[in-house]
Amino acid sequence: MREQQETIWPDQSGVLTADDDAKPRYYESSSWIAALRNLEGSPASLSPLISDMGSPGSLSSLGNYSQNSSEAPIGEIYDFVNLPEVNRLICWYSEFVQFWHPVAHGPSVIAALQCLRARKPCPTGSSALLAAICYSASSSLQASAEVESSSIEPSAWKELAQQFLSTARYPQRPCLNTIRAAFLLAAPSMAEWHVDPDPAPISVLVRAAQSVGLHRDPASFGFSPQEVDSRRALWWCIHNLDVGYSFAHALPPLIHSSSYDVKPILGERKLETRLLETQIRSNVLFNRIAEEVYSVRKPTQESFRRLNQDVKDVCDYIMEEVRRTQTTIPTNMERFIVLCQRLTCYRLSFILHQPYLRSAQWPRESRKLALNASESYTKEFVDGLDDPTFGPYQWLLNHYNVYHAGAIILQDLIQYPHSAESVELFRVIDPTMARFSQNVFRPCPPCKKLCLLLEKACELNQYTTMARIVDRRIFDAMIDDWDPIFPYCQWEDISPIGALDCVRPSDITL
Repeated sequence: MREQQETIWPDQSGVLTADDDAKPRYYESSSWIAALRNLEGSPASLSPLISDMGSPGSLSSLGNYSQNSSEAPIGEIYDFVNLPEVNRLICWYSEFVQFWHPVAHGPSVIAALQCLRARKPCPTGSSALLAAICYSASSSLQASAEVESSSIEPSAWKELAQQFLSTARYPQRPCLNTIRAAFLLAAPSMAEWHVDPDPAPISVLVRAAQSVGLHRDPASFGFSPQEVDSRRALWWCIHNLDVGYSFAHALPPLIHSSSYDVKPILGERKLETRLLETQIRSNVLFNRIAEEVYSVRKPTQESFRRLNQDVKDVCDYIMEEVRRTQTTIPTNMERFIVLCQRLTCYRLSFILHQPYLRSAQWPRESRKLALNASESYTKEFVDGLDDPTFGPYQWLLNHYNVYHAGAIILQDLIQYPHSAESVELFRVIDPTMARFSQNVFRPCPPCKKLCLLLEKACELNQYTTMARIVDRRIFDAMIDDWDPIFPYCQWEDISPIGALDCVRPSDITL
């Protein structure tokens, strides 16, 4: 085992690191922190920025940046890369964000930072990638209740990164670095809610990725093993972003399963890619569900049985991996990854079985399975929000959301009032909606709609809610408003299917 004080070089594949009050743990991206500390000489340089930067939270004092295509720092770009805040944000990103979407190679990022600080040429898109990393890290810091937020607002880093992307001629002439930067800027779209979500950044990102051949398996083109791994990871992160956005906003995914041949990243057993592997397994299956259930083709008994078995197999594999990789005293990151893996299993189940709300011909078991999955998802998601040890991961947890599961529960209460399950369903969903409707002046759009569904459910079941109901005139209370995929499905020709051996979320235990 490597001693903690031993010199760590940026090109190593992993390091052992620890703070004074924490147990050492091994993770690949810690080489970023070691490299930065070696650059500056001491951890003191990672302290929050204290300087006169113009208006608080902005980068306006850095002025205009060169519009040349070269990445060699010109003029005031030197001020950007030498901000002490950059060190702090890159360290935060490497420790608390990189495992979520491992698109950036630590030693390459550090090398680019050194070149920019020395005013030497570096690969195209390096400045955009650095600014995008700072954007992701500052967004994560802002959501964390444990540490002081970045002195620069995430919106300022985003604007800076977008300016660098334009300078590098993205998306007209994309390269891997600008695609990585564009990915980091688009990723929070799964956690941010607007009345009209904008799919444009992800749509452009997918086209840019295809234009540089990321949709083709890199092993076919003679790249080095490191480049092969890097390109595969970047493609699957983009694929996961597409599917995640589809989940979050109930929209069809953009990437069709027949439009790429990139091999999945499976069986690496690395902490840094463990969640990515889970996402790959589940999202490939989600794409199939979207194409076979929520598309122009009508699902058949055989297609449903096949998908149902595949969901069961994937969930069994994921939970077996959870049990196999558990340690005696898991770190907070390991516990958070387990939570995300469990949420992924629940989500797969209720996405497949939720059409019981639309068709009486859907399998009889689907109602129970969709409700069990939605209940378990809601409980564990809220428990994750309340876990104080998950403070640094709150922004990442927000990329999941409780709205889809809540919509299923509320619509069931409306369609099946006074059911045997109604008391337990209200026990789960009412305090959850009360929590998310606390801000009655600026509730998020899905919460507004779900509060109306809750009010309808309460009226039909003679239940008094704890939640704050928004103005009834804002939205009509229909699940169609929240889930626009539903109205375009046609399942009338499906023959009734008996009870199936479906995956039961209640069986997913540690």
